[in-house]
Amino acid sequence: MKLDVKTMLIIILLIISIIFGYIWFFNISDIKNYKDEIKELNSRNKVLEHKRDSIDIELAILSDSLLILENNQLVLLNKIDSMSIEIDKSKLRAKKSKEELDNIRKEMEKIRKKIEEFKKNPPNRTGDDLLNSLNRTFSIK
Repeated sequence: MKLDVKTMLIIILLIISIIFGYIWFFNISDIKNYKDEIKELNSRNKVLEHKRDSIDIELAILSDSLLILENNQLVLLNKIDSMSIEIDKSKLRAKKSKEELDNIRKEMEKIRKKIEEFKKNPPNRTGDDLLNSLNRTFSIK
């Protein structure tokens, strides 16, 4: 096999490139740095896993609390609805009572006026005529 200068130069450059590539790729100090980085990353990963687990537990607790609060909210809303209905019923009863009271007051005012009128102008009736007159005058409707 005949090796000329070009071929020899190419072979030498190839060998030098392989040696530098090997040194660069398998640098011993870098391997130690990678191992240290891997250990550090593993320890940080454990810390993060622990935080994640504690957050998952807290999230579960908060979810349960949220469900309890939502159930309480529904109960309270139902109570408010029923109380609103009762309030409306009570308002209607109060309105009816007020109307009745107003009617009774009007009747009482009429009776007072009649009494005042009788005090000023007493009728001169006697016996059955007086009783029938009083019954007609003060009949309650």
